[in-house]
Amino acid sequence: MTASEIDLKVARRLKIARKTSGLTQKQLASALKIASQQIQKYESGENRIGIARLWEISEILGKPIEYFFQGLRHDDGASLEGKVDGKTAKLQGLLKQIEDDDVKDAIITVIESYLAQSE
Repeated sequence: MTASEIDLKVARRLKIARKTSGLTQKQLASALKIASQQIQKYESGENRIGIARLWEISEILGKPIEYFFQGLRHDDGASLEGKVDGKTAKLQGLLKQIEDDDVKDAIITVIESYLAQSE
């Protein structure tokens, strides 16, 4: 996986985390004391998110820093999160077959909403 692919995946996770937290781009930008256009650039992957900034974002959104890297894999295909059980592997396989990122984002939002309600 290239650096730019990782940047895009982190950008996608940022957008999902922000939306599920109920914040607008403007609100998140205000909390970070930056322009809302910068949030747009982060979420689109146009600009990379520095690790210190990502740490601030994780604090504001109440997400552990690891959240932004969930699902990333090393080049050898090994998950960064370790081994997964059969049902998780099946879900990953099904998600890989979906090409539309908006559909994937919607599925992730549903799962995150479910998890937020069960806490």
